[in-house]
Amino acid sequence: MREKLKGVSVDLDGTLICTKPVEDIITAFLNRRGVKVNIEDVKDKIRSFKLNTKKILSLSRDPKDYYIRLNNAILSHLGFEGVGLAEELLNEWFEKENFRVFPDTYFFLRYVKENGLRVVILSNNLSWEVEKVLNITSIKKYVDSISTPDITGTFKPDQEAFHSAAKAIGLTNKDVIHIGDSIDEDYEGALRAGMKALLIIREGEPPKGIRYVRNLIEAATRVRYLV
Repeated sequence: MREKLKGVSVDLDGTLICTKPVEDIITAFLNRRGVKVNIEDVKDKIRSFKLNTKKILSLSRDPKDYYIRLNNAILSHLGFEGVGLAEELLNEWFEKENFRVFPDTYFFLRYVKENGLRVVILSNNLSWEVEKVLNITSIKKYVDSISTPDITGTFKPDQEAFHSAAKAIGLTNKDVIHIGDSIDEDYEGALRAGMKALLIIREGEPPKGIRYVRNLIEAATRVRYLV
């Protein structure tokens, strides 16, 4: 007998919302501080920069420190080194002008709540960043809980991240489906943790052998058959 679905775990950035390209955010950030930079120059430098995220993570004290170090590495490559500046960039990353909500997000969230499912946002962003987005938008009223690395101490695709997300809404992994846009962090991570999973691919060719949807309206249809 098939287990009845009781909850939905959903990624934030790239799934429910879309942030501007990195070069747009950083260029505007520097311009606000009186540093005039050309967006194409910033784009070229960022594209040519190979970030060693695993090394940065190994040196970090906690998730917030990781993102500050990450930002500092990017800014240093652009010629603007400074931990204070890197932290300011972190604080401003999810300003309302830096992201938009996908048009199908509200339909999807409203649908799953109307069907009695619990909703947790499982994100590798920090908790206050997620809360900031929820408060700027109308997403918050559909969300029962959030699960982030500064709360749980672990990033996706670590299995513990998915266990913590399910626990946050009072469920076990087998009762939950996770939906996200990263094949490694979201789809494969969820499957390894014992969750059902859907990969959302809004553009481009989907990988073979993957359960995917093109948008959250399709995702709602898939969820309907599991309720």
